[in-house]
Amino acid sequence: GTAKSDGAFGISWTPDGKVVYASTAGGNRDIWLLDVNKGTQKQLTSNARQNFYPQVTPDGRHIMFLSDRGETFGIWRMELDGSKPTQLVSAPMSLRFTFSADGKWIAYSAAGTKGMPALWKLPVDGGQPVILNDEYWEELPTSSPDGKQVTFQYMKPGGGGAMIGQIPFDGGTITDVAKPPFRIGQTIRWTPDGTAVAYIDNSNGPGQIWTLPSTGGAAKQLTNFTSDSLFWFDWSRDGKQLAVARGTQLSDVVLITDFR
Repeated sequence: GTAKSDGAFGISWTPDGKVVYASTAGGNRDIWLLDVNKGTQKQLTSNARQNFYPQVTPDGRHIMFLSDRGETFGIWRMELDGSKPTQLVSAPMSLRFTFSADGKWIAYSAAGTKGMPALWKLPVDGGQPVILNDEYWEELPTSSPDGKQVTFQYMKPGGGGAMIGQIPFDGGTITDVAKPPFRIGQTIRWTPDGTAVAYIDNSNGPGQIWTLPSTGGAAKQLTNFTSDSLFWFDWSRDGKQLAVARGTQLSDVVLITDFR
């Protein structure tokens, strides 16, 4: 709802078509579960400070999210029903993370050795974090279409603007994917067909989702909303539905079915 900022701080689909999202409906930022078919909502976190940017693991068994409930800010994991919350890693400056296709690794952006956000990876069951890359200012990680690489936005020192690149989960060199028209602020996602990187643009009236082809070329407008800003979006696992968070300053979660 418009007074609850539903989805403005993260939306993620389960494999069976439910939507996990962040909302302030309970007073704090908390994680909720929406059963799309039944239209029912369940609050999964409560009385635990701020919880946001949820992502459902590839196997659908767990939800990873960011929280400041512990002694240090970091990435947490809980069961799909909200039980057994466990902090996996303390991650100052962390705001985004993603998974490998096999669900064994988390890649996330957090403070690196140079005082800038760097790319790290961590076993999904917890363990010792390892730096994937800390060459540049690196943020907004998302999984590549095959789940074997981390796609992210980075900025080189000295200017030149933002670039979308990717690096294998196993480590390696950065390969450039596309150059966005500006530094993207919320999130990036690959389109379901794996041909373009999608992002939000709120700069020219109503917020829209645009796509950047990975083969080069100009950005293309994907949605045609006639009002409101856009805060977040995520495709269902089968690529047929798109959940978006829209509103003036706060937001509603809106489902677009049979999306192509």
